[in-house]
Amino acid sequence: MTTIQASERDEIARDILDGRINAAIEEWDAAKPGAFPAHVAAHVADGLCADGYRKPRTVATIEDLDALPFEAVIRDAEGHALERWGDAEHVQWSTPGCKWFVPATEIALPVTVLYEVQP
Repeated sequence: MTTIQASERDEIARDILDGRINAAIEEWDAAKPGAFPAHVAAHVADGLCADGYRKPRTVATIEDLDALPFEAVIRDAEGHALERWGDAEHVQWSTPGCKWFVPATEIALPVTVLYEVQP
């Protein structure tokens, strides 16, 4: 489970309660027993996605790690943050702010993708 700052968690909780659950309850058809929990979950998920939340992606292989775009930022299994540099032939990873590079083979897998440049 990912740890998030209390303020970020509180903001997410406010977003969930800020009308999303009430809207789901109002639209719920009581004639459909068992549909309520999924219905509420769908409304909450729609709202969070509309607010820009995206579940962080996990990469488990060196091939997938090398396929990430230039300037992608990851957190490895040991908690190190690294940024991708180089090109398709010369993939390099560096700790932000440092001038030394780490080959993908030395990165502790799996990694969590924290940032990807969007085309």
